[in-house]
Amino acid sequence: MAPFAFDPELKQVARPLFAQRDALGPTQMLVWAARSPFLQKNRPAMVDFMEDAIRVVRWYLDPAHHDEAAQIAAKLTKQRPELFAGWLFTNKEYSRSPDLLPDLAALQSNIDAQRELGFLKGPIDVQKYADLSIARDAAARLK
Repeated sequence: MAPFAFDPELKQVARPLFAQRDALGPTQMLVWAARSPFLQKNRPAMVDFMEDAIRVVRWYLDPAHHDEAAQIAAKLTKQRPELFAGWLFTNKEYSRSPDLLPDLAALQSNIDAQRELGFLKGPIDVQKYADLSIARDAAARLK
């Protein structure tokens, strides 16, 4: 698990037994959610917010900013910047959409697995609740 899996000192004395992907396949762990009435009432502000968030994510994902991003991460976590070299904000860590669009198929699979394991009482249809229009509108502004 990042960042520990990339720590050179830990790699010298330990090895992973398995990866989360081995058990669950692709995962979508984080999503932003809000109630429809709030989004309808505040849609212009939410598109502005998403535009800013997308701009930030794209900056961090740009390899030209990797060293500066590692410095920022080091300062925030009080770790040495070398810990973040070569993996932070790359596909070696977690895959991120530059438009902040979640992987709904992975999310559905993860929710289905939770139900099969007994963590959820009933099915949840992700598509029924997903509205990616705010993120798509915000991303379109940045093209």
